[in-house]
Amino acid sequence: MPSPLDTWLRRTLANAGLSVVRAKPISRSGSAAAFKIDLSDGRAVKLRVFSRDADAADIWRFLQQVRHGALPRPLLLSGRVLVVEYVAGKTVGLKSRNTSIVRRAAALMARLHATPLPPRDRAHPTLLPPDSLKRVTASLVRRRLIDRASARTLSALPLPRWAPLALTHGDLCPENLVMTAAGKLRAIDEERLAVRPAAFDLARTITRWPLSPTLERAFLAGYAREGGRTDDFVAHRSLWLATALGVSARYRMQKRLPGVRRIAAALKAISRRAADRSGAG
Repeated sequence: MPSPLDTWLRRTLANAGLSVVRAKPISRSGSAAAFKIDLSDGRAVKLRVFSRDADAADIWRFLQQVRHGALPRPLLLSGRVLVVEYVAGKTVGLKSRNTSIVRRAAALMARLHATPLPPRDRAHPTLLPPDSLKRVTASLVRRRLIDRASARTLSALPLPRWAPLALTHGDLCPENLVMTAAGKLRAIDEERLAVRPAAFDLARTITRWPLSPTLERAFLAGYAREGGRTDDFVAHRSLWLATALGVSARYRMQKRLPGVRRIAAALKAISRRAADRSGAG
């Protein structure tokens, strides 16, 4: 475990009766660094260090509300340190195009979205600002990755009057799906859990996978079969997909990660289709 967190983290775990044998970094990206911790009793757990106590407490509360084993079980909260079950298995893989896996991932998302939420969480959802897509497309115009006409078309996509909220994963994609030895599909990377429009979570998976039109239909069918509602996403599909792509573009630009050109191309394609529909109308 890296210095200077080493002593502090070990003491935190020891105070909870957890004796560390080995600690291996899993991820340093995202909003919270993650470690796999091997304990002296033979168990393995995952530890995340958030930047704020409040962020760790929010994820802890959300994980306690989740049922059906869709996400790792929460084990310990201490300040900004969160310890959860380590989900062992094989990740689905970035290039997975297995229809069965796609349907099972959709069912998992539907079960997560069905999580009952107390009033305090529904009162303060993580709503996406109406002008967030406009700001992202403006940045892409400045970088000459999309043209001004495309940016105007995307910014003019109609907003839904009301978007059903749910507890959302925020990044359900192959690299965050694990197939256990028992053949159960589990989701990991719980750091982005938040109450958001359910349609955004659908769009985020469709664009992050990414899913072809055929697999998108399979995903939506699997989601609906498990009780999820797709009407809001279908009615405003272009907006939700563009919003999800915009979130990805903003993150990649901030972190200076590759892939922004691919996202810009996808946004231009959405803009063209929207313009064509408007012209036909």
